[in-house]
Amino acid sequence: MNKIANPDIIRVGQVLIIPDIGPDAPRYRVISGDTLSKLARRYYGDATLYDVIAIANSISNPDRIDVGEVLIIPDIT
Repeated sequence: MNKIANPDIIRVGQVLIIPDIGPDAPRYRVISGDTLSKLARRYYGDATLYDVIAIANSISNPDRIDVGEVLIIPDIT
C-alpha cells in the first residue's frame, strides 16, 4: 500500500496512506469480472492501490477474489 521497502524505516516527509476501515466503511459485493485493481481504480482512481483493499480484507492472494464475497472499501481520503 505505501510501497515501503523496509517497514522499520520511514523517511521524513514521506506521505503514508492510512485507510479508515471503521464500521461505516463502504462494502462492495464482488461480481463476475471484478479484480482488486478494477475496484481500486473505481473507488480511488488508481489501480495500483489494490493492496489497500486486500489488506483491509485480509486477502493474502490479491489475484483471487470470489464472486459474492463482500469487501470492505476503506476510505483513504
